[in-house]
Amino acid sequence: MLDVDKFQPDAVTREVVLSGLKAAVAEMDVLIGRAAMSPVIKDKKDYFMGLFDAKGHMIHVLTSYSGPGLINPILERFPAETIEPGDVFFYNDPFSSKGAVGHLPDIVIAIPFFSKSEELLGFAATFGHLADVGGLEYGSSSMDATETFHEGMAFTPTRVGRKGQIDPSFMETLLRNSRSPDLLLGDWRALHAGSQLGVNRAEALAAKWGNETFLDTVDWALSRSRERIQRIVKDVLADGEYEASNFADGDPTGNKKVEVRAKLTKSGTKMVLD
Repeated sequence: MLDVDKFQPDAVTREVVLSGLKAAVAEMDVLIGRAAMSPVIKDKKDYFMGLFDAKGHMIHVLTSYSGPGLINPILERFPAETIEPGDVFFYNDPFSSKGAVGHLPDIVIAIPFFSKSEELLGFAATFGHLADVGGLEYGSSSMDATETFHEGMAFTPTRVGRKGQIDPSFMETLLRNSRSPDLLLGDWRALHAGSQLGVNRAEALAAKWGNETFLDTVDWALSRSRERIQRIVKDVLADGEYEASNFADGDPTGNKKVEVRAKLTKSGTKMVLD
């Protein structure tokens, strides 16, 4: 039997542990896809899942464009030392999350995972577009909306569960403000179960291989990804400033053309998009 206290990770072990983390995220994907109830998630596949380290960095993710910054809003409001096993975090507010989600129908459910000694190792998180969270029209995405309040209820990052139990008052409020509470509840349960599955798999890997090997693998994977993208940035694009613009067809306030401008500044391995 492996003595995790004396074991020193090597390249093969790192690949094995990383493959276990990738498999965990793939399982999360399958669970959500099969358990969700609304067409938005089940058929359109507007959902996301992934594992993150204790600082909010992505370890491995699948699907969509919603990974970067997903855990940061939680850590900004809940210091790591205050987070406990069984906590469940939720938010859907684009403003307080600094754009981690795009609009109010998009929700995030994140659950922390720990070592046997209750050291915070990271988070399993899921993201999904709910069928309806209130607002002007069914779907919470009215073309007549002129402000975020027209989309429904906004929740800043909130601890909605402790010891694995969701606050019933929170769920009652969330469901009461939806025109399709049954679909919302089904999708919530699917996303929550996906996050919990990720927690179970990550904690099992840490228990099997030990905290040192688990954390070493995470650091190695992040460093390897960072080095790869830096090489691509350095080799593919020359240093300098690049500008572009395009037009949206219009908006609900009557503007027929809305210009969007962007400037990319690149120097060495660093890029800034404004």
